[in-house]
Amino acid sequence: MKLLNVGCGGHRPQQEHWWNLDTLRDFLQEGTPERTNLDAEPRYIDCNLLHQSIPYRDEFFDGILIQHVLEHFTCHETTIVLGACRRVLRPGGLLVASVPDVGYFLSVYEQDKRERSVELFGESISGDWQDAQCEKFFDYALFHREHKQVLNMEGLCALLLRSGFDRASVTPFDPPLENQVASEIRQQLNRLKFSAILYAYK
Repeated sequence: MKLLNVGCGGHRPQQEHWWNLDTLRDFLQEGTPERTNLDAEPRYIDCNLLHQSIPYRDEFFDGILIQHVLEHFTCHETTIVLGACRRVLRPGGLLVASVPDVGYFLSVYEQDKRERSVELFGESISGDWQDAQCEKFFDYALFHREHKQVLNMEGLCALLLRSGFDRASVTPFDPPLENQVASEIRQQLNRLKFSAILYAYK
């Protein structure tokens, strides 16, 4: 089983069936402990998907996780990223995409206060992410300064279709528990309280 974690950031599973892809060497200075650890990881791939191909052959991976990444691209850039993922996904392989769900943010908007962020979103407002002065998680996370799209389930589905996935293959429902690829990817999902998640088969 070969799994790819796209836009991994600091969440990089180290099991031998996981590969982690991002552009972290652009941000982590050489000689720092974080960069030293990254450089020692045998299956980390430094790759900008808007300008480079994933350095693996077509249909190499059994599953792909792209979690809280797509909102960092424009809709047109997103189709490039998803198209690159689709290329290296084997026929019948599974892509799991997760984005901040604007529908959830709106559903709790009136209750969204700094002191309730853990209760409503599963995490607190932290000064090392964006503006520590934000009083709403809505401003802090949904409108993060690096986000270029506001998405929900329908928007995510449209992006997957535009990227070549078949409508019948895209579903919000988890595959059966005996699906080993889905089970492995599910273990890496986070931010579940405020995420829209879709499963798409190639």
